[in-house]
Amino acid sequence: MVRRSALAGGGVSREEALKSALPRSFELSSTGHATVVARAIDLPTFLALVQQHGTLFDAAAQLPRIAELRGRGIAIVAKVAGTACVFRHYHRGGAVAQVLGDRYARFAQNRVLRELRVSESARARGVATPAVKCAAWYQHGVFRRFDMVTAYVPDSSDLAAVLFGSGADPEHALRVTVKLIRDMLRAGLVHHDLNLKNILIAPDRAYILDLDRCKVEEGVSASRAKLMRDRLLRSLEKWEGTSGRSAPPQVRARLSEAFGG
Repeated sequence: MVRRSALAGGGVSREEALKSALPRSFELSSTGHATVVARAIDLPTFLALVQQHGTLFDAAAQLPRIAELRGRGIAIVAKVAGTACVFRHYHRGGAVAQVLGDRYARFAQNRVLRELRVSESARARGVATPAVKCAAWYQHGVFRRFDMVTAYVPDSSDLAAVLFGSGADPEHALRVTVKLIRDMLRAGLVHHDLNLKNILIAPDRAYILDLDRCKVEEGVSASRAKLMRDRLLRSLEKWEGTSGRSAPPQVRARLSEAFGG
């Protein structure tokens, strides 16, 4: 049975309260233990996938697959109604992952809704990041699990792969990365894990990934910009150590200059 947002008994239902926090054009619907959020035109499709397979990520395993992307976990690139999408299941990091795995406390902040709101706000301010197609969470007692589906960016590689392995044009990658960083600063996007893997290089532009735990504020202070710059440069050093290769001197200089320093 599907329960859509509604007013009940003169009060506001839980789903109505959630719906009021959604970005414009997004709608919400629940089925069983799952809650699904997507644009109105896409909601029936993703809701049906959850009803049929239990979760979005389980559904992705049954869809026509294009690729797998590896990070903290495996993201599946699959086609939905003819459109390529990236299906990502949220995984915890650090020591807590050994205890809780992919579970998050039910009454803590909703991770996918936060990422959805930040993504839509950043895109509205001119920051390139793959559009969210659908977000979902699944209640399991006092815990819940999360899935996110975003648009797939074809012919793209992360900045680490470009600089340390793919043979792509590093000059193009640096040029579009500098623009992306300046767009982020201008838009007030504070990214707490700005590393080479979270910058996606496409033929026309660079995209910022992993907006979980990020914020969009009125501006990015000099101290926050420095933290973001230092995090990115530490990532560069890490990949130099991992690959056994040194990045050309201009890479560090260009990345640093993008932050105004």
